[in-house]
Amino acid sequence: MQSYVFARKRARFLPAVVGSLLGVMLALMLSPAQATDEIVVKSSPLADNLSDIISTTHILTTEDINRLSGAPIGRVLNNLAGVDVAAYGPAVGRPVIRGLTGYRVAVLQNGMLPGDVSPTAEDHANGDMTFDTSRIEVLKGPSALRYGAYAATGVVNSFSRHLNGEGAATTDLQLSTGTASDANGGAFFVRRTPGNLSVSLSGHHLDAGNIRVPTHAESEYQLRSEDEEIVDAAGDAENTDRRFNGMTGALIWKNNRDRLSLAIGRNEMRYGIPGHAHEEHHHGDDDHGDGDDDHGDGDDDHGDGDDDHGDGDDHHGEEGEAVYIDMQRTNIRLDYSRALTGFVKSVNLQLGYADYGHDEIEEGAIGASFELEQTEYRLEMPHQPVNGWQGLFGVNGLNSEISVSGDEAFLPSSDDSRLGVYLLEKREDGQLLTELAARIDQVSLKSGAENPDFNLTNLSLGLGYKTGAQSLIGGSLAQTERAPSANELFAEGMHVGARRYERGDANLDAEEGLAVEAYFRRSFGATGFTASVFRNDYDNFIYLADTGEHVPHDDDDDDGDDHGDGDDHGDEDDEDTIFAYRQSGAEIDGLELEVTRRGEASFGRWMLRANYARLRGSLSNGAPLPTIPPEKVNLMAELSRGTVDVNLHMQYAADQTRVPEGIFPTDGYFRTDISLNWRPAAYNGLDIIVSAENLTDEEIRYHASALKDLLPEAGRNFRVTARYKF
Repeated sequence: MQSYVFARKRARFLPAVVGSLLGVMLALMLSPAQATDEIVVKSSPLADNLSDIISTTHILTTEDINRLSGAPIGRVLNNLAGVDVAAYGPAVGRPVIRGLTGYRVAVLQNGMLPGDVSPTAEDHANGDMTFDTSRIEVLKGPSALRYGAYAATGVVNSFSRHLNGEGAATTDLQLSTGTASDANGGAFFVRRTPGNLSVSLSGHHLDAGNIRVPTHAESEYQLRSEDEEIVDAAGDAENTDRRFNGMTGALIWKNNRDRLSLAIGRNEMRYGIPGHAHEEHHHGDDDHGDGDDDHGDGDDDHGDGDDDHGDGDDHHGEEGEAVYIDMQRTNIRLDYSRALTGFVKSVNLQLGYADYGHDEIEEGAIGASFELEQTEYRLEMPHQPVNGWQGLFGVNGLNSEISVSGDEAFLPSSDDSRLGVYLLEKREDGQLLTELAARIDQVSLKSGAENPDFNLTNLSLGLGYKTGAQSLIGGSLAQTERAPSANELFAEGMHVGARRYERGDANLDAEEGLAVEAYFRRSFGATGFTASVFRNDYDNFIYLADTGEHVPHDDDDDDGDDHGDGDDHGDEDDEDTIFAYRQSGAEIDGLELEVTRRGEASFGRWMLRANYARLRGSLSNGAPLPTIPPEKVNLMAELSRGTVDVNLHMQYAADQTRVPEGIFPTDGYFRTDISLNWRPAAYNGLDIIVSAENLTDEEIRYHASALKDLLPEAGRNFRVTARYKF
């Protein structure tokens, strides 16, 4: 059990950790610089080298992803500086970049939106896991401008191995099992390359039960607010089971000038929505959604969780109260590129279509259904250098129709139409780098008689100076505009997943931001160091506010009662409090540091990495934004010797006590994960991976999680994975 005394001790431990990290970084900065291999950033509009990008960029390789294969993408990225996860049970883990998520962070697949409704609610999962992902790139700040007005804070771009035209013929088989939720899964990937063709097929399956949590499901803060007894007892968390299935096929044809690819995928998910088993026993004395929502999509509810267990056992609920989401999605992707010989170097066209649907099932009945049909296109034309300037012109359009139905639907059906044109240019003049970008978007959203239109302009300027072959110091300035989302404009109803009534405002203005970042990167032979200081100032920042009003009740217990059990809780029931989208000024600033060292010795090849992030965010009235993560330190070590690789990851998060009124603080934690990869010499291509996650069985609650006071992360998990490639 997490005690307050232990939390205070950990708070005193953080300065020592940060001080040591800064000391190591300073020593490395004074070392002589040496050349290192270049890394190309595929998400960069001109495939820039990592050393030439004037903003923070992270790259995860296949090996990094495989350690958490099948996990939500936010959990895979959680060890990066300035990146956190907004979890909602084990199936949902949206990435949080610099304290923001939802419609301010674009989660893409090969540069295109995947076609799901994950930004609309904190309990909606991303439509894809990471089974077929070979690479993930995270862009922060102005470098994300290429990807539209809903990517102002950052971009998470996943790359499918199906669309990797350079891949060789291979067969990849995988089986895995885990203890924390009795999870069993399997996946396969096959690629053949006859002539100019590349044909690939993959499939995956995961079946997992309820997760085991190391202590009481509700936090100490939640239990104390309810005058409940605090019982330190591990158990299973109800309604956290999940099942995933999917298949994807792709065909690539290419010659010296042309490249054509077609990919078709189908994914199905069924997962429990935890936090509902206790709603019948609702006290109404603890409201965690006071409205200071930095997401703009309602992601400010940290678990009203008004539970009454009486006996202290908060892991188990009645089966009849289970809430599930059944999701299906079909994707079709067509890409074509042709190399040219004139002023325009090439033409690159991307077309995407998605047909998505999910049902939210409570007590065996469908409470709400979402259906999405989406088409997107992107056309880019890089040009030959002009007076040293290299760049491209692009056009990006999207049309989507969301149909929402059911007694528990809090969103109406809506249409979303977007059209953007953009120009990206860069110039290298000796040691000086200059980047310019401009994008103009027209966004039209329609629901019923409401049809607001927004004309948006996004501009950025980046300047960098190369102090050596592998050193760069620079800064960037960006003016951003974001249209309100359909949630923020049209929501009207009880959002059961978040346990609050949401009300949109069709008269919201476009959100405006000014982002400033100073950046330093340097390599010292086998050592790399990066530092970033940033500040984002917002006008018309959209957030969710507690109005103090309540949904009227009636004797018939109709739409005003989200339980569907006829139980009238009274006008002061927090679950019927109205939260309305409002606008205010806001600011977020932060610091991110990372150092990496690689080497080789008699005991094997090794790598050490450490990073640190600190953020602070407030509305103009000084109220803290609710999902700004605490200070966090990640320490990673890898050792390879012969046929064995060992990976150790330790994550320390401080207490988050700077919270708005109505939201509990979040205690810090110290998480340890370790894995061992063995490649038997007698079986070429076979990998046996044994891992221990949350080795010390720590009580872990992510501050950005809407369920943080109702459900901790899973306890100690042992996982065994076997992969065979031939």
